[in-house]
Amino acid sequence: SSSSSSSSSSSSLASSGGPLFRLVTADATCENSCAMLHLQVGFEAETRAALDGPNEEALVSGDLSGDGEAAGLLGRREQACLDVIAQMAYQSIFTKLRTEEQLGYLVSAGAARFSGSLGLSLVVQSSAFGPEYLSERLDRWTETFEKELEELTEDEVRASAVSLSAVWLEKPKSLRDEHEAAGAEVLSRRYAWDRRTARAEAVLTVSKADLLELWGRRLSLGAPARRPLRLHVYSQDHAQEAEKEKAAGAEPTSGEVLSSLADVRAYKRRLGRLPSPVVPWATGAKGTDQ
Repeated sequence: SSSSSSSSSSSSLASSGGPLFRLVTADATCENSCAMLHLQVGFEAETRAALDGPNEEALVSGDLSGDGEAAGLLGRREQACLDVIAQMAYQSIFTKLRTEEQLGYLVSAGAARFSGSLGLSLVVQSSAFGPEYLSERLDRWTETFEKELEELTEDEVRASAVSLSAVWLEKPKSLRDEHEAAGAEVLSRRYAWDRRTARAEAVLTVSKADLLELWGRRLSLGAPARRPLRLHVYSQDHAQEAEKEKAAGAEPTSGEVLSSLADVRAYKRRLGRLPSPVVPWATGAKGTDQ
C-alpha cells in the first residue's frame, strides 16, 4: 500500500538534504500526488562573458578550472554532458519507474534551463503512491542510472549524442516553433541565436568519461557538489496519510521544509546573489546590463 511504502522511504529522504517545498492540492477530487527532484548543476558560462571570468577559448573547450569551477560555471562541453545525460535519463527513468514499477502515468526526466541556471529535473505523478515514496524511488533510480552510465560503451554514448544532435539541427516546422525559440532568447535577454546549432555541435564532443565526471561531481546521490531541490504535491488523501505517519513518529526530512509562498521568499532572501546572466544587445557594448 502507499502508506506502508511511504513510511519505508523516510530514512532515505532524511539523508538526502536540500530544501523541500510541500503543497497540498485544494481540489478534493484530484487523486494524483507528485514528486519532483531538481538537481542544480551550474550556470551557463557564456551568458556571463561580459563579466570578469573565463575567456571564450575556455568556454568552448569546457576547461573552467579555478574560479570558474568554484562559481559553478559550466562550459559548453559540460553543458553538452548534461544534455546527453538528460536524454539517456529520460529513457531509463521511463522504463524503470513507469514500465517496470508502474508508479504512475507521468514519469519524466529532462535538462532544465532557467535564466542561465542549468539542472536535471526528475518528476513522477501517481494516484497510488504518496510523494515521500515517489521521492525515495527517484533517489533509488539515480543509483541505478549511475550503474547504467558506468556500463555504457563509447559507441552507445556516440549514438545518443548523434541522435540528439540531429534533433537540434532540424529546421523549425512552423512559424510558431521559430518564434518560440527566438522569443526565449529575447525574454531571457541572452540573444544566443545560434544556441541550437552550438549545442548540436557540442554534444558530438562528449565522451563516456565526461559523463561520469559530471555525474560523480554534481548529480550522484553522494556527490559533494549535489544541490537538490524537492517539490512534493499531495492529493488530500495522501496528505492525510502523511500526517498520520508524522504523528506516529516517522523520521522527519532533513533540510528546510517550505510550505507557503512566504517560506519560499524568505528562503530566497537568505541565498547569495549571482551576477546577472544578461548580456548586452549590441555587439561590443560596454557593461553587463543594457
